[in-house]
Amino acid sequence: ERGLYVWFIQYSGDSWGPGPGRRLPGAPSPLTSNGTQSSIHVRRALVITNQRELDMLWAEHNGARPAALPKPLVDFEKQALVAVFAGDKPTHGYSLYVKAIKETEKVIEVHVGLLAPAKDAKVLREITQPWLALPIEKKGGKPVRVFFKE
Repeated sequence: ERGLYVWFIQYSGDSWGPGPGRRLPGAPSPLTSNGTQSSIHVRRALVITNQRELDMLWAEHNGARPAALPKPLVDFEKQALVAVFAGDKPTHGYSLYVKAIKETEKVIEVHVGLLAPAKDAKVLREITQPWLALPIEKKGGKPVRVFFKE
């Protein structure tokens, strides 16, 4: 079993890190896109494999938002997109992160976790919807599976 590693940088708000399609040295894929506001209010973990699926998901994710978030840059010939939505959370301070990416003989596993604010943290009481989108390299036609555990 070989391990792949993703460099992950958390920014507050809805952001692309250093910019769409830019890479950190040695990172296997572009930086994770993530944020705290989504029109998807239920918990969901998906693997997107084509542009049509991405267009439909991103339209749902943006909803009626006046300033739409840009779609992740994905080359579907070489990549799939892991998209995870945590659903409604009662306060600020929640975020999703990539715990591990593991390549086995048959599959590529992406493990995603949810960070919650500390019990004594002073956070804004406003409903948020943490989300994460990660382009991942397709390797040898192996399917990508996502595991999301709070």
